[in-house]
Amino acid sequence: MRRSTEFLLGLLDPDSPGYVAAEDVEGLHGGAVRAWQDAGFIAREPGMHPSPGCPHCADGVPYRLGERWLCASCRSTVEPEHLLAWAVDRASVIRALATHLRLTGGVRMIGDGFWQLGTGTVADGSVECFCLLGGVPPADAGRHLGRYVRLLVLHGQAADPEDKPGRWFPLVELLTEDGSLAARDLADLLAVRGAVGYDSETGALRVGGMIAGEVPVGSREALFLECLAGQLDRYVPYADLKREVLKRARGSAETEEATFCQKLKSRIKRKYVPGIDRLIVTSNKADGYRLRAVAEL
Repeated sequence: MRRSTEFLLGLLDPDSPGYVAAEDVEGLHGGAVRAWQDAGFIAREPGMHPSPGCPHCADGVPYRLGERWLCASCRSTVEPEHLLAWAVDRASVIRALATHLRLTGGVRMIGDGFWQLGTGTVADGSVECFCLLGGVPPADAGRHLGRYVRLLVLHGQAADPEDKPGRWFPLVELLTEDGSLAARDLADLLAVRGAVGYDSETGALRVGGMIAGEVPVGSREALFLECLAGQLDRYVPYADLKREVLKRARGSAETEEATFCQKLKSRIKRKYVPGIDRLIVTSNKADGYRLRAVAEL
């Protein structure tokens, strides 16, 4: 049945014809097609097929001879239902996705097969959501995505989410075996596990390519993360962290080492990276702080 969900997603690709034929309605994917008809994603009433073929030889083109339709190649009779097609309403699918995820702000198409779905709210803030139906984003997609610190992109099977901003989630995982939308909420889709990285030039802390938050470059919070990232997945003693932060900031502080570090971490959590507790850990032996190499948000 998984092939049926992939078949349905293929219908959404801007490079696909955007319709189903009689053999699809009656064939292996018939149940999924009917489910989408019930949902309003595929038309219930057919129109004329824009380029009908022969169901017998798959090579010829039907032509009319009196009251009959014949294949120009094999001369077989082509039944009237094979001259019909049921249109796919991509915009209805997009609107249903936005409603399903309880997004606000309205849906709009940015480019061919690329849609902005709206804004969602989860426990630790808001996230802007997009949908890429095809495999390649339009040329100006980066400009739109770059406006948001936290974003989710639902994508088709052909898309390559590597080295792209935000959380990329495959659309196929949002469909059940019968083609209906799965009972998954926005927070579930945002959960991401991957490599942790800190960019000292921008102050961005990422997990699996998704920005977990940004701290001001040059601040003590940024220097704190920079020290931890320099010894990724290793405990750095509080004394070493305090000494390095103050050395790089050219400052001083009378606060005890562990308290100094704890206050920096607390400010990062409160102001910049709400999920920092999943990324920075300590031990019961007071070994200091460790920035995980791999984590889940």
